[in-house]
Amino acid sequence: ELQCSSCAVVSNAGSLLDSLHGDAIDAHSCVFRMNRAPTAGYEAHVGSKTTLDYVNSFPHLHNLRILPRLDTALLHGTTVELFAARPDPQNDMGFDKYMGWANGHASFKEKHPSHPAYLLSLGWLMRSWEAYWAYLAPWASPVTPAGRMARPSSGWHMTRFALDRCDTVHLYGFSMASNKFHYFDSLVQEAVSDAQRDPKHGYTHRFAWEHEVFTNWSNLMPERLKLIR
Repeated sequence: ELQCSSCAVVSNAGSLLDSLHGDAIDAHSCVFRMNRAPTAGYEAHVGSKTTLDYVNSFPHLHNLRILPRLDTALLHGTTVELFAARPDPQNDMGFDKYMGWANGHASFKEKHPSHPAYLLSLGWLMRSWEAYWAYLAPWASPVTPAGRMARPSSGWHMTRFALDRCDTVHLYGFSMASNKFHYFDSLVQEAVSDAQRDPKHGYTHRFAWEHEVFTNWSNLMPERLKLIR
């Protein structure tokens, strides 16, 4: 039932260290983050307020060495494939994959009953996936090797969620300009490669391509969506 007048979606990109957006981020009525990225020590750059954290994998829930922030409400989603690039009606594992994630959500709530956590519905995630492939198809068909492994990032899902729930949305740090992959130290990846700055690059997440889509959205509906690099 969450509805917000203005929302900030804060990426985890290293480019956030090049700006001081913290106060502007915290001024929004709702602030959405991804995968429990830390705020302590980075408040001047990314703020401290968090309304929801989109969490896309179980290591981000259980491995404190990856991402240590524990005190915020969680929105459980997934970036794993919900359907095959070449659907097989006899072996469609999409529902099973979703239920595996739903079971993980239930397990988390059993262990942490007082921690606010919510699960995105299968229908919502499928619509987000379908929108992703509708935009990606001209670049990489899902039946080709280059497109078969592509999947939407947490930022894709959280931006669409924000557009569903917020009157206005500001995206902070959705950029590959910095050589540092995350604004914090993590076990995921340290540096941005030159290839990752090419929108055509990538077999799983295509961050530069998604950023171009967000730029197009902001040009089409500037009253609703704004990119803050």
